[in-house]
Amino acid sequence: STFPDGWTLAEAARLSTGAQSILAEGTAGGSSGYSEAFAFEVLHRCEGASLVASETLIRYTVPMPGSITDILVEIDGMRIGVSVTRAVTVTGMCTRADGYDLAVATDLLTRKLAGINESSMLVVPELAWTKQILFVYADTEAHASVLMSAWAALDETLRADTVLYVSVSEAMDGFVYFE
Repeated sequence: STFPDGWTLAEAARLSTGAQSILAEGTAGGSSGYSEAFAFEVLHRCEGASLVASETLIRYTVPMPGSITDILVEIDGMRIGVSVTRAVTVTGMCTRADGYDLAVATDLLTRKLAGINESSMLVVPELAWTKQILFVYADTEAHASVLMSAWAALDETLRADTVLYVSVSEAMDGFVYFE
């Protein structure tokens, strides 16, 4: 696997086997490998999550569902689906900007929750989960605050059985946002 610039193999080896598996297996498309691996790493270290399946191994009752879940984990004996997204304001080529608009946050959460509800309905029964976590990387505390306001204003049926998990990343984290 390729790791963020400046990472040594020794640093990469400190990741859990689950995060390393996610990086090795790759994703079903797009550029979310690091964000998914590091979301798993946070859940592993903070919540005791173990990896059941990465997105390439989760199966659905239809061949090409519109939305898929990124990671299937087990926490406290329960299977939990995890969808990962990023909340960052960008201007130009990978240049971050201050501020995060409530309408942008509401749109992001609405789209992601609709996808979560779809994938939860379509996952094959043997891989079905109890709940899903919407894991959001927030660029700053201000981004997280706007996300929380948007979440609180969403319709309860859209949020359904989803837990919002926000991780503020204010650090050398460009690889999570701009992979």
